[in-house]
Amino acid sequence: MRPFSRKSICGVKTKILLATLVACSSVGFAPSASAQIAVNAVTRTMLPNQRPIENVDVSNFSENRILQTNIIAEQSLINDDGTERIIPTTDFLVAPTSMILRPGEMKKARLVLRKPPSDKEERYYRVTFKAAIPDPLRLQQMGLDQTEVDAQNALSANISMISGMGIFVTVAPKEINPKLTWTRDAKAIHFKNEGNTSIEMRLRKEYCFDGNKNDCISLPYQRIYPGQSWSYEIGGDKPIVYYYKVYDRTEKAIIGAVK
Repeated sequence: MRPFSRKSICGVKTKILLATLVACSSVGFAPSASAQIAVNAVTRTMLPNQRPIENVDVSNFSENRILQTNIIAEQSLINDDGTERIIPTTDFLVAPTSMILRPGEMKKARLVLRKPPSDKEERYYRVTFKAAIPDPLRLQQMGLDQTEVDAQNALSANISMISGMGIFVTVAPKEINPKLTWTRDAKAIHFKNEGNTSIEMRLRKEYCFDGNKNDCISLPYQRIYPGQSWSYEIGGDKPIVYYYKVYDRTEKAIIGAVK
């Protein structure tokens, strides 16, 4: 078994829309102007025996707006039914907790895991980047004169909505023991994660049986947390190969037809 690495998760820089500011026009609700803050990842994985620090690029893709981003780190607890509960944490820190970005500017936020990985259990955290309009005093502290501050205030005057996104961080256990099992009946395939790592069933938009382009289906993405199950409804008359990932390693489930 080859070792896990972060290359496939952290090596690709992807622009993710984080915040869109929408302005109201005099004729109804129209996006006459927008500003965007982006991060270069939506997921990160921290593996054992690696430096417990990750850097994230945060960029302002607005043409003319100065934006503030407030950054919050919280722990994510996964309930037995797969729902998520968010709680405050001091185990995971982010620095800085707030930054001001000029148009076109990029800065780095540092994610720091303070609590060592568990021996056998995954942990999860969410880092939320909340876009905001900078306070005029902070703009002045940046060196803007009153004319520039007034111009920024005018740009922000009609903003009606600010939304944000975040990064989901998985902390792998020291002992990585993945195990996916499945059974099948005439109506569905029933998967169960009996290991101690999350398993991601790979999305395949076009899966064709026996290479026949006239007999294709779409296999959905699904994340199965340790100890949890997931059933995919599909007839049992044809064998199927379902690929899945454990961190950066891809495996395949070869599932026979029901006799």
